[in-house]
Amino acid sequence: MAAVLFAACAVPTDRGRELQIAFDVAPTTMLVGDTARFTVEVTSPSGPVPNAQVEFLSDNDDVVVADPSGLVRGVAEGRATITARLTQYESTPPVTTTMWVSRGILIVDLVPELGEGGAVRYGEELTIVGLRLDPDSLAGVTIGSVPVEIVGYVPREASDPESFERLTVVVPVVRDPQLLVVHEGGGSASRGLPLTPEDLLEVFGFPVPFDLADGPVIERHLTVGDPDSDWYRFDLPAGDWTFDLTLAAGYAFTENAQLHFDLRAPSLVQEWFPEWARDQWFYACDLPGRFNGFWAAPRREAVGALVIPVRTSVPMTIDFVSFTEQDYPTVPYRLLVTPGYHSDAPPDAAEGNDFCHQAASVGVGGTAADYTFDTPTDHDWYEFTIPGTPADFTTIRRDEVESNDAFGSADPVTTGSRIVGVRQDAGDIDYFAVDLVAGTLLDVDVRSRLLPEGSFGRTETSRMRPDLVLYDSAGTSLARAGTSPTVPTDSVSRGSDARIRWFVPVTGRYYLSLTGTSSSSSLGDFGSHMYYAMDVWAHQPAGTVAVEVVASPEAGDPDMIVIERRPDGNVMLDRLFAVGAEERATLPVTGGSYYLLTYSATAKPGSYTLAVTHTPPSSAAGTSGASR
Repeated sequence: MAAVLFAACAVPTDRGRELQIAFDVAPTTMLVGDTARFTVEVTSPSGPVPNAQVEFLSDNDDVVVADPSGLVRGVAEGRATITARLTQYESTPPVTTTMWVSRGILIVDLVPELGEGGAVRYGEELTIVGLRLDPDSLAGVTIGSVPVEIVGYVPREASDPESFERLTVVVPVVRDPQLLVVHEGGGSASRGLPLTPEDLLEVFGFPVPFDLADGPVIERHLTVGDPDSDWYRFDLPAGDWTFDLTLAAGYAFTENAQLHFDLRAPSLVQEWFPEWARDQWFYACDLPGRFNGFWAAPRREAVGALVIPVRTSVPMTIDFVSFTEQDYPTVPYRLLVTPGYHSDAPPDAAEGNDFCHQAASVGVGGTAADYTFDTPTDHDWYEFTIPGTPADFTTIRRDEVESNDAFGSADPVTTGSRIVGVRQDAGDIDYFAVDLVAGTLLDVDVRSRLLPEGSFGRTETSRMRPDLVLYDSAGTSLARAGTSPTVPTDSVSRGSDARIRWFVPVTGRYYLSLTGTSSSSSLGDFGSHMYYAMDVWAHQPAGTVAVEVVASPEAGDPDMIVIERRPDGNVMLDRLFAVGAEERATLPVTGGSYYLLTYSATAKPGSYTLAVTHTPPSSAAGTSGASR
């Protein structure tokens, strides 16, 4: 490409003449390794000046090397200024032109959407100014080795040889912000990007609102940084809705990658809501409430999308909150919110019970029924009802009363209480005394790490992994649960940080002790971050329920989750994921509705049998959990 540039100057000479110098042939672009010839024209008022002595210089020999005669060679990608000057009239100001050298593609400039000091943010549009940028002729455009999304292209003006093309892309979430453009016909160009480590919609302290009045909302800027948290708000009319989570374009799950997320109903604020079914699949049921979990790197099969159905009986505001943790790979994502339930996965041909609000009714007579996992990732939901008095989960909150470090000084607790306490020092064990009536079902639920940041007036997140123990009046241990390393593996709680459910055999006084360890080695095992909330209920029991799933050899290894339905959310009572074709559990229950979710852990279709058996209350007492 050549252009005539009339950069010139006029000076008097010692002969009383005025000379003018201008580039005659001045190529502005060239490829690495190519050569080009520069020439100039020197004129005076009376006409051309032949045989004028002119030399050419480059200000950057690492990019362009120029010999005095005007022959130049492209050395490396970049920009250089070529200067032409008259040697016999050194007082004559020289003329200059810019020379761009590329490896087949030329990047002249990068224009961020926001233009804040030239830096870019995740999700922001970035315009690449240069040549050979037609997306139809490109082999690839990446930033930090991540393929980018192209959202616009403007060709150069045909009538203006000095114009450039403009290719607009979206900046992905990357650790190494290096832009690389490769042409399918050969050649490439790269450029480093100054990166601001936050995304385009970053708003501190307030959610980003979306209006669904005009139909579905898909926002390509919904990304998570490293680490980061994002908060979005949707006003949903009454009805069924689907939240689709998909990985951003060009991304795939890597080992240990995970995205934590919450669905919250801020109009129905509660101190905390249960967490359940924490796995690579997550389904939210029966808002109001808060339902959370994490989308982890699948252990057996790549899952690139999550479908979360939500049903609201009244218009409701729903917040979607996502966050990552330090040292975990980043998970950029998109969120699509649409009315009605939909899924790209084939529906269950036999039962049609792929999600909780489609749960099929199952009897509790104990007769095994035949069912099928129709697809490798088929999830079958069932609902069964236990006759009896529903549990009352109402609580009255109060703080723990110190000093309660022994049985003799135990803090008295009435059922229906929520006790908020702190492990104050390394030796602190909090004891509580509760009077119970024979035949009732004691239900103690402890939350610590599952508490949201800032619970109960604190600004930090609780790091306490609890160790909860139940004793009789003589101080003999009856049951134990928790997530502390001191708790046996078979006593680890399923839907709580620590939960004990116990049929009371004898009327009298019982004791609870609560201590724990820190989940962060840098914080130690006590302090302001070691706080908890403990709910103590006494329910009217409805006996026990036994569930059994036996899979065929084709279906392989079934997993099973038993979920207790509550007015303010759902609680996972137990999760069965032992290796083998059989899963069995016997659980103490109250009257009410329960969910049962089962799927193939090895992602294999095939048949299975399901049986649910209810045993009414009897003189048997003391059972506290599942048998496998």
